[in-house]
Amino acid sequence: MIARLLLFVTVFLLVFGGANYALYYSAIRFFNISNPLFRAYFIIALCVLSFSFFLSSFLIRLHGNILSNIYYGISAYWIGLLSNLVAACVLMWIVFGVMKLIGVESYLFATATVVFSLAFLFSVYGVWNATVPRTKSIEIALKNLPSEWKGKKIIQLSDLHLGPIHRVGFLENVVKAVNAQNPDVILITGDLFDGMDGDLLPFIKPLSSFKSTYGTFFVTGNHEGYLGIDTALKVLKETNITILDDKVVNLNGLQIVGISYPLYDQINNAEEVFASKDYDPKKPTILMYHVPMNVTHKNDTLSHQQWNAYFTLDDDYSYAKEHGVDLQLSGHTHKGQLLPFNLLARLLLGKNYYGLHTYGTFNIYTTSGVGTWGPPLRTFSNSEIPVFTLR
Repeated sequence: MIARLLLFVTVFLLVFGGANYALYYSAIRFFNISNPLFRAYFIIALCVLSFSFFLSSFLIRLHGNILSNIYYGISAYWIGLLSNLVAACVLMWIVFGVMKLIGVESYLFATATVVFSLAFLFSVYGVWNATVPRTKSIEIALKNLPSEWKGKKIIQLSDLHLGPIHRVGFLENVVKAVNAQNPDVILITGDLFDGMDGDLLPFIKPLSSFKSTYGTFFVTGNHEGYLGIDTALKVLKETNITILDDKVVNLNGLQIVGISYPLYDQINNAEEVFASKDYDPKKPTILMYHVPMNVTHKNDTLSHQQWNAYFTLDDDYSYAKEHGVDLQLSGHTHKGQLLPFNLLARLLLGKNYYGLHTYGTFNIYTTSGVGTWGPPLRTFSNSEIPVFTLR
């Protein structure tokens, strides 16, 4: 685990450091910056920003306070802004090549000013867009659905990432939007918390304010593991949310199965859950599992469980299909949030990285989620609250 963590940090710093240097080199060229003192300050600032996200994350876990929260927020925002600025750099090098060909290099400074200003404004839009979740209406057909469930509403919430960035006010707005739909069930499919240490007690009251006919149910995601499962569950046990830790619940003929996201070097208990006497494959079934993948992985070993969940495409959903699951609800991907992560998510997870997909009687819906992780921006995806109407 430590070796893989060090590898991840090393690769991240190399890529992020390279992106910062690309911005430095491009800005110097396109804006004709020759002042050596300004250049020195510029490169120092970018070097500091290159490792700030990891440093601020460490400081929050060490001792979270308002200063470390602000530092974390600035560092996280810089990742999103940098991605858009690097995209602007790529565009500008293409424009520069065209300008050189047609002999209008004198407009380079003005063109660069416009392009980089648009990248900044696009990032500002991304911050606003990330704070405005949209409700999305989806009709879904489940086999053998009891008559009392026809036309009922189920709301899925995922990836709120409550913590140093998404605070109580954000959660209260989500609660308000959810309750306005008058749902019959609310299902939270993991990453409710961001994974950073801090004071989570203020979230207890708004989390207890969700209203639905049959209640609110929760399964863990990978970030609850980063935070500490015990810490996350301790907070949730103070609310009226039901934790489905590898459990089955029967709601008037509708079966909800919750499979927890496995801790590192552990395999989930899906096989035990589906083999238990509590599970009935003939009943209409909704499976809650944080990642949009097979609930068990092929050729699984302890050391590869989490690695598979991130990097190995296993989306045939054979296990869920064989055991009569009608609908799997997942999150995790955020639909990529912003460039180039949206392309990476699509590359790693295929078409199931977002949206509703149907395979015979089996359906999977992967939501883009409500909150954000890392950059508090959404430029290539929206925050959403899926509202399923059962047919």
